[in-house]
Amino acid sequence: MLNVPKGKMTSSIINEVLGPIMRGPSSSHTAGSWRIAAYARSLLAETPLNMAVVFEDMGTYADVCFAQRADLGFIAGALGVAIMDDQYDNSYEIAKQRGFSYTFDRANLPGCDHPNELSLTLRGAGKSVNIRAQSTGGGTIHVKGVNGFAVASDSILHDVFVQLDEARAAEAMAYLEKGQSGAAISVVRCAPLQGEQPLFSGAVMLQASYLDLPDEAFMAGLAGFAPGYIGLAPAIFYPKKGQALFSSLQEIVDYCAGQKCSFGEAARRNEISLLGLSPEEADRLMLERLNVMLRSVEQGLAISDPKQLIFSPPDAKGILTAEAAGKTLTGGIHLRAGARAIAAMQQNSSWGIVCAAPTAGSAGVMPGVVSTMQQDLGKSESEILAAMWAAGGIGMIFNSLATFAAEVGGCQVEIGAAGAMSTGMLLDMAGATPKQVMDGAAVYMQNNMGLVCDPVQGYVETPCLSRNAVAAAGAFFCTDLILGGFTNIIPFDETVLAVYSVGKMLPRELRCTALGGLALTPSAINAKPNK
Repeated sequence: MLNVPKGKMTSSIINEVLGPIMRGPSSSHTAGSWRIAAYARSLLAETPLNMAVVFEDMGTYADVCFAQRADLGFIAGALGVAIMDDQYDNSYEIAKQRGFSYTFDRANLPGCDHPNELSLTLRGAGKSVNIRAQSTGGGTIHVKGVNGFAVASDSILHDVFVQLDEARAAEAMAYLEKGQSGAAISVVRCAPLQGEQPLFSGAVMLQASYLDLPDEAFMAGLAGFAPGYIGLAPAIFYPKKGQALFSSLQEIVDYCAGQKCSFGEAARRNEISLLGLSPEEADRLMLERLNVMLRSVEQGLAISDPKQLIFSPPDAKGILTAEAAGKTLTGGIHLRAGARAIAAMQQNSSWGIVCAAPTAGSAGVMPGVVSTMQQDLGKSESEILAAMWAAGGIGMIFNSLATFAAEVGGCQVEIGAAGAMSTGMLLDMAGATPKQVMDGAAVYMQNNMGLVCDPVQGYVETPCLSRNAVAAAGAFFCTDLILGGFTNIIPFDETVLAVYSVGKMLPRELRCTALGGLALTPSAINAKPNK
């Protein structure tokens, strides 16, 4: 029996569901890689001269690293080139100009417990730093080791690491606990990491995590304690300064009934409370994501050169033209939404700017739907934004119970999750009850269980484009099913747990390795890139 855990609705919509805003093609292997290397660069705190990355041999990274531009993400992150910087694509040349060298290898990593796990070592002129880290889906990361010690960081807090002699450990811990403006969130003494050697023998590692970024004076005060190593890694994500309002699906339904608000508004209030944002800042961040989604459709439709894509021609505009000319069998809003989803994925495949929703591999579904809401249904910006919070709420529940990483759960937790989120968004926009919103998301997910991740030659393009299109169209269909009176028997939270269970049963060959499914068909193996 799959029991729904309590007290786990703490995923952030802005941090973990709708975003990052990034360059394609993969949130796990592009944005996640950049963030891991940026984290290591912060800990090094000097100009890096060399980077050595070792992927888990039986994981996913080693199989798709170059096809999904993970190498570029690591290099840019280590060099301090922002992922949205115009120079991001020139990071190979920048590395050459700076004399920065790098290697990528694969090996069996002791204690590995995630398919996207790696060891990354950065070396500068004066010191070096090693981290064991995981790209955990949708651009999120988890750091499990620093300099041979077991740590725990998702980069949601500001982390300080102090490696020092045993004789000063207690004094240093007291200093860290006090912090610069009150107590730290946590200060722990770290155990050695399985299979790793500490930076120097006899050392103790302390990890302290803070809501507020430690200032220079506070960091300078650590120098007297630590002849070994001091490192500061500022949070990549918005720190969770508040509390989630909900711990279960039923609590959300009850809250909406008591407050007489929509599901989307409940999700919005939860995010404001969780991150400690002002309502204005929360709305600004959501508007930023909407604008990127709409632009990704426009820019994808403008692509005409096949060389901008890997294997596929830029079909999206032609589909819309054919539909407008009456050349399709039925046409209609479902096809137009699907074509726009393909356009956004063309933008992603051509390494353009997209909003992962919840991942880059599913970055076409919601843009296809919101663009159709605007162009075909005549919905205003404010109406679309309100509905997008409902999509975020569905994703919040999903990620709190499962994962967005196809490396763990297959394509069902990426494009499948995006379709469920879009269904909930459409139902919320249509004035459906919170239960109907979640029932629609559940029905969508129930019809995508077992969907495998099998990218042709490792690229996020085929069959990703058409799957995004079908998901966008399916969101409209599932919305109409619910509004038409269809009865859902299995609630959304139980559905998500079932999906997660199925995903973990999939063999690794069907979880983003390009070692199974469509990726092993003769046509896929023999496909010649456009460029």
